[in-house]
Amino acid sequence: MIVRLQQLNPTIGDLEGNGKRIELALQQAARDKVDLLVLPELAVTGYPPQDLLESASFREQCYAMTDRLVKATGTLGSGTSSTNAAHTNHPTSPNHPNHPTYPTHPTALLFGNITRHDGPGRPIYNSAILAQQGKILGITHKTLLPTYDIFDDLRYFEPNTTFACLTFNGWSLGVTICEDIWINENEIQYHTYAIDPVTELLRKGADLILNISASPFTKTKHESRFRMLQAHAERCGVPVLYCNQTGTQTDIVYDGDSMAFNGDGRLIAGASSFCEDFIDLGVMRDATGQGCELTGMRGEDMRGEASLQTSHHGSTYPATNHSVSNHPVTNHPLSNHPATTYPDPQERLCKAICSGIRDYFQKTGAGKGAVLGLSGGIDSALVAVLAAEALGSDRVTGLLMPSEFSSEGSILDAEELALRLGIQTYQLPIGDLYQTALQALAPVFGDLPFNTAEENLQSRIRGSLLMAYANKHGDLLLATGNKSEYAVGYSTLYGDMNGALAPIGDLWKTEVYALSRWFNEKYFGREVIPVATIEKAPSAELRPDQKDSDSLPPYDQLDAILKLAIEDQLGEAQIAKAGVAPADVVHRILQMVDRNEFKRFQAAPILKMSVKAFGTGRRRPIVQGWSGS
Repeated sequence: MIVRLQQLNPTIGDLEGNGKRIELALQQAARDKVDLLVLPELAVTGYPPQDLLESASFREQCYAMTDRLVKATGTLGSGTSSTNAAHTNHPTSPNHPNHPTYPTHPTALLFGNITRHDGPGRPIYNSAILAQQGKILGITHKTLLPTYDIFDDLRYFEPNTTFACLTFNGWSLGVTICEDIWINENEIQYHTYAIDPVTELLRKGADLILNISASPFTKTKHESRFRMLQAHAERCGVPVLYCNQTGTQTDIVYDGDSMAFNGDGRLIAGASSFCEDFIDLGVMRDATGQGCELTGMRGEDMRGEASLQTSHHGSTYPATNHSVSNHPVTNHPLSNHPATTYPDPQERLCKAICSGIRDYFQKTGAGKGAVLGLSGGIDSALVAVLAAEALGSDRVTGLLMPSEFSSEGSILDAEELALRLGIQTYQLPIGDLYQTALQALAPVFGDLPFNTAEENLQSRIRGSLLMAYANKHGDLLLATGNKSEYAVGYSTLYGDMNGALAPIGDLWKTEVYALSRWFNEKYFGREVIPVATIEKAPSAELRPDQKDSDSLPPYDQLDAILKLAIEDQLGEAQIAKAGVAPADVVHRILQMVDRNEFKRFQAAPILKMSVKAFGTGRRRPIVQGWSGS
């Protein structure tokens, strides 16, 4: 039996578009004589569909798409084709029976969609549906419904309570859905599950374990996922096949990273990350004739079909020819690591953020290009690089908006960066606007001393100019704040926090520096981000001689405190005991975090890179009295 694990990049709610993607994948699999095509969790709806599931009309259209896909399997191996019927009479058409690529193999389809639940409880299941030759062979439902971090499955779905394998071609398939295989091994776990679906399916005689998934990327997910799947294979003694969603849904990035292990824990094949891809696997009886084992495949090994390859790399959105690196990140020679290695973490971070930017623009269709403020600082420099890599330098514009407090070096650094990236820039000095605003405010400011009001006024003028440019040109504004700044409120509402997306909002400041150095040293192999930008003391330049260190501890110390508090979720006493900073500094920083929750509540969507990002996965009350100690 030949099994294909096909990772797709759906768009949430685009049932027609997602359905066509699935139909194309099915036709290709049939041409390649694949026996079973496996797709990710909720491949029809995209994951997570959230409150779209509360719409009865949406649910009905999902059920209709299931019927359509099941019907599509009935056109394979039957001498008829389901697409382009009006054009099948010409022998050169792929849908003509005499065409060499005409899909005649009866490929079965295992895909994720919602199904009805008619009893008491929630109205739907999160299901895996197995279909072949126009019939549903079996359905299984997700058992473990996560309700932590970004996940809220129990809000919508009824959990599975009974276990049975799906039978196909003489094999007993133990089909699980995402969380079912993670059980109690997630990176952040708030509760434990009493049921182990994998063990239950083994008791039912599963020859192999299949997991269809929509598992988000984090900086450490590749390693933890690899170890988890490998441990399952070794413990169970049967092959484990894992098929994951790829692409980005608003703020949640999915890396694909599909892979398959034999029952001894050996990795047999792994798909590329952050692109649509597939892996083909041969499934056969082992030497005993009782067990099951996998082989990685090439077409000539199993079918004699030159077109069938071990892996097909097809980035969802073609890379632009205008990337500053001359090898866009999706096609960078380092970028398509299969799961056989642990790739460079900086490279994966770069690919994840670029995937997030690219898909946000492509799927929303809301912006012709990106605009951002270029200050000459490290944050805006990194966002400019990432945007140019994701979209192409011809679709990125930088606005330089100096004030009386901007240093000449910062302006020169911003201009040099733009020149090296090949992005368009405009210089819009804000001095006159700032002075006009101060004059208008003079009656209410009186003789009160200069403070954050004047500082934030500059930022808000810049934010207004950026939004005006975006509105006039049909672009989207990228916010350039990092996680450290968002954590302590070192950012301005309606100023530098303006934007449609915050690409580096889940990177600590120290990570911003590390990724910037990686771009220069490893990715470009030359100085694209000016060394002066990387080495100078960080400053918002909103008052004379201002430095971030005036009000914040050094960033290595600050980030250590914040990581323990936000990602590791330790209390004040535990952080102080860890010795990363004096107790009074820890106390002051945690107070700043609490006081600025209202700002983060209004931030642009932040691309999730860590186990705990600001946004949908971290829900803290704005009005609260807990001290965190």
